[in-house]
Amino acid sequence: MNSFALRSLRCAAITAAMALTAGVLPAQVWKKVDGSFQDVHTLFFPKNNAAWIVVAADDIPTDEILADPLKFSFGKGYRMSADSGKTFGEIKLDNLSARDFAQMPGNPQTWIAAVNEPSIGGVAISYDNGETWENTALPRCNTSNFISLTVRPGTPLTFYGADVISGVVQSNDTFMTCNRVFEKAPLRDIAISPVNPDLMFAGASGPPFGGVYVSNDGGKTWAQDEEQNMQHLRVLSVHPSSYDPAIVFCSADSLLPLGGGRRGTGIYRSLDTGKTWQLVGAEGARVYSIIEHPKESRIMLAAGDSSGIWVSGNWGKKWEKLNSGLPANAQVRVVGFPNWDIPAGGPIAFAGLLNGGGLYRSEPIATSVADGDDPYPSPSIEPNFPNPFDKSTAFYWNNPRMQPTKITVSDMFGKEIQVLFNGVSEQGRHYVEWNAEKVPAGLYMLTITAGTKTLQQKLMVTR
Repeated sequence: MNSFALRSLRCAAITAAMALTAGVLPAQVWKKVDGSFQDVHTLFFPKNNAAWIVVAADDIPTDEILADPLKFSFGKGYRMSADSGKTFGEIKLDNLSARDFAQMPGNPQTWIAAVNEPSIGGVAISYDNGETWENTALPRCNTSNFISLTVRPGTPLTFYGADVISGVVQSNDTFMTCNRVFEKAPLRDIAISPVNPDLMFAGASGPPFGGVYVSNDGGKTWAQDEEQNMQHLRVLSVHPSSYDPAIVFCSADSLLPLGGGRRGTGIYRSLDTGKTWQLVGAEGARVYSIIEHPKESRIMLAAGDSSGIWVSGNWGKKWEKLNSGLPANAQVRVVGFPNWDIPAGGPIAFAGLLNGGGLYRSEPIATSVADGDDPYPSPSIEPNFPNPFDKSTAFYWNNPRMQPTKITVSDMFGKEIQVLFNGVSEQGRHYVEWNAEKVPAGLYMLTITAGTKTLQQKLMVTR
């Protein structure tokens, strides 16, 4: 049996296994992982090695509920596991609160980290997969206190940081120089759409301005949601869909303290790039982070503070708690999926707890939330460029989930000229190029068959 057939069977087995286990959650889903930290606020899974897991913590947790703006102190740095969480190495970036990490696209051994201490904050950089770091005593962009970092692809790369005091900071040189492009509100998160890199989202924590701010021009200008139905909330996280630019999730709590504290409000979803929002889950819960599985987008997790962990198996349409095995007083700050293939019983995840809870790893996750109708049934293809062309052309296509895929070029009589791809395509936006130097001038048909869906586009070769 060839590799394509094996991977196709594996995809089917995962779906079947999760369907069979829906409604039958394991007796103990979460198990404690020793050797990292007691108060975990950040998880990072480097893309260039699936076995690596980075766990960051503070000696004393930052007050993220009442403090605005946030004040970071008592940082503990991070530890990294090189064996999928079995053991952890020595502490790096000690005495700094490492709130987020990002890798350089095309150069993944280069990492940047958002680092903070009581008197200073900014960005440190590593050129050797986090083994050694520069700019720790005096961080880059050291007038900022970043809680989230993201990188916009392109030439040049553009780097963005969510500043808990003064909005969005932009840089074209890994934060050696910095430019404040949005200063209206303090932020808790920032994210770029994986499908459309010009589309960006920022979660504002106010006061006086809360809600989600959206940029459609790569961070140059920003606007709030049109109906203002999120502006009265403090947004704690934003998560754009990895395959549909119109879909984005966020979580929030009350913008101003109510009765001596802040009240969590739950998980929201927008189907129109953040113009309007609907509450879809975890009502009344404070949710710090929302993620989707990197290889199966219908599976999502959310870190719900004292409400625990929330899971969705139907693209974030409905959610349920998944707390079996967690301590009774669990205060879940972060959840994450490692870059692993999904085993037959369901995906594996990690969770970071505060209040001395430490790090937890899940058994294969099942969910009683039914799949329901697929809200994103079709892949899409973008116009090829150039077209017409004489030598070669290229195009992007968007795949809503990991699935068997075949991409071919045929003449107008239906004769297959070339197979450009035949295998299991990962979820996301993919670049494909066709070299047409050996075919005569004329009209050709590009065909993408992904799962049960077929896309076609005409290609014109000129001489």
